[in-house]
Amino acid sequence: MRTCGPTVTVALAVAVASLEARAQTGPLTLEECLRRALSSPSAVSVARQQREIAALGLPQARAAHLPQARVEGAFTYNSPLMDNHDLPSHVALNGIREYGALLTAVQELDLSGRLRAASARARADRDAADANLRLAERDLKRAVTGAYHRLLLARRLVQVARDALAEAQRFEGRTRQLFDKGEAARADVVKAAAQAASLEQAVSAAELLAETANHELASFWTAAVAEPLAVVDVLEDPVPPPDPAPADNPFLKRPAVQGGSSIWKNGFGQCWRSGTWSTEQGVYPCDGNPPAAPTPRCCRRAASRSSTESIRCASTGATGGMRRSSP
Repeated sequence: MRTCGPTVTVALAVAVASLEARAQTGPLTLEECLRRALSSPSAVSVARQQREIAALGLPQARAAHLPQARVEGAFTYNSPLMDNHDLPSHVALNGIREYGALLTAVQELDLSGRLRAASARARADRDAADANLRLAERDLKRAVTGAYHRLLLARRLVQVARDALAEAQRFEGRTRQLFDKGEAARADVVKAAAQAASLEQAVSAAELLAETANHELASFWTAAVAEPLAVVDVLEDPVPPPDPAPADNPFLKRPAVQGGSSIWKNGFGQCWRSGTWSTEQGVYPCDGNPPAAPTPRCCRRAASRSSTESIRCASTGATGGMRRSSP
């Protein structure tokens, strides 16, 4: 009798695959590519198997702490006497057929810590397997994401190269028309033709790169890498606006950022508006000190070099040090 079990299994697998293919006829998003790559055989699948193996080692290590019970059975046959078949020939036995059972229970005392170390090793193996799985998933997602965006960029570059080639061919045609009417030199025609030929090679190279990127992305979940993938072009999405700056930013509260209405206090205990060293912009009173201070060294050196140079020197704080700032 012939069986058709394998044939039915293959037919069901093909039917399920065809239904899934018909259900996913739209362009692929990045999330769909990641889902397909994670569900296909890869390093992530191996890491999952290793995690399951490591997880099974933990119950095995815990079982070593429990008592171990064993049941043993025995059967003994003793030939009967020749003159009386109801009595055994060997008087030490209780009958012609003798059955026995023995139940033993053993509990190992972990005096050396071997069992506890085995349990800790099993937990460490499980944690290491979990970490390896997360790393494998991260690497796979990063690889798929890079291949996805490389495919989009390669297709954009193909379109750019084709547009440039079309423009170069139109320019070559106009140049040939001008040459036929005597309004352009032959060198211009040769240059235009050379530029068009160079762009044709650029288009071929860009198409080859796009095909390679298509193969790279499709290889994560299928063997039919030659079929072009329909993917969603995320490069056409609008750029999100930048995050607004927080209102309570401490950097915006610094006197150097607030502008000309701020008042600075130098190391001599004197106050000045806008961090300048001009007596007219001094603030009085300021802790009982008049708005007067000696000219800093940087200003004296600048004045000795050029009388028309305008330099403002601001105090750095309570240390009395000076810093030079642009006007």
